[in-house]
Amino acid sequence: MRNLFMPVLAATVVAIAAPAAAKPERVEIQIDHADLDLTKTADLAVLEKRIASAVDKACTYRSVAIPGGKAVDRECVAGATRQALAQLEQRRTNRVASAN
Repeated sequence: MRNLFMPVLAATVVAIAAPAAAKPERVEIQIDHADLDLTKTADLAVLEKRIASAVDKACTYRSVAIPGGKAVDRECVAGATRQALAQLEQRRTNRVASAN
């Protein structure tokens, strides 16, 4: 999963998996981007939307206190998004450095 040339972006945030009735304490997402050219702005925007969607889904938890029974942990979303984007930037930096 740490392979920089693998076409899957993965982000792991916080600690250990929590029960369904609690906020997520650990979130791991994998986003396939093999179909995208990350040197293109449009493809980067597509990947950012995929990240946002996956993070939102991963950070959603059941809550009896919320109408509809589901809530989104905004701290989880912020942390997972920040980490995923940092991994993306690191991969892009490494690719540029290895191309030179």
